[in-house]
Amino acid sequence: SLITLQLAPVPAFVAMRANMNSLAQILFFLFVNTAAAFLFVPPQQQPQELQLGYATHRRLPAVVSGPPSFSSLQSSGSDDEVTTAEEPEEVLLRMNLSINAGADPDAARLALREACRGFPFAAVLPVQPLTYLPSPTGVKVTFLRKKTEEKGSQDGGIDFSVEFTDVAAPDADDEIGVKTFGSGRRIQLLSSRISEGQTVSKMFSEKMVITEFAKRIGVATESPGALDNMVSVDSIFHKWMD
Repeated sequence: SLITLQLAPVPAFVAMRANMNSLAQILFFLFVNTAAAFLFVPPQQQPQELQLGYATHRRLPAVVSGPPSFSSLQSSGSDDEVTTAEEPEEVLLRMNLSINAGADPDAARLALREACRGFPFAAVLPVQPLTYLPSPTGVKVTFLRKKTEEKGSQDGGIDFSVEFTDVAAPDADDEIGVKTFGSGRRIQLLSSRISEGQTVSKMFSEKMVITEFAKRIGVATESPGALDNMVSVDSIFHKWMD
């Protein structure tokens, strides 16, 4: 009969095999844990900078714009450099007057201002509601209308101003082309449109006031302190001259 010999395992070989199996299991578990850490990171464990970058990317919309305009480049400075230039009001009447010999210039200027303040504007425009109040240099006439929620009560007006002016060269044309004669100190009367609150042109009212004012202001009187005894009209121009 066959005799089977069964050799007992060597203790050293068995111990080495057990150690290799344990090492393989350890490496396998390390690999699995590392892969899970990279693939299944909870949101709260993600790096903060990644979360912020993602959120910022989602909040900012894509904007497509061309090159900056010239106006934007001009206004790129400080707020102190940004100024709004107001257009000057249109001059409706310009009158140059010379001071008569022996007349006091300050008294003549004051007399002309008082003549403007005492002009009967309401009689010239009996239908047009208006007010006229003294100003430091003359008088301001304000046209009125019925006040509403959309519009105020002011509907434009006219500003009459009297100041000194110097004529340097004889026989010179002034800035609006009106011939002046002689040289020296003069008085200039300016009537300018007040466009504040004006939504509809007040051309008719302005014409009536200016034409009547230009006719009456030079009327001679016999009183000793009359205006015509202190000044003489050298040149006159208004918008509605023929």
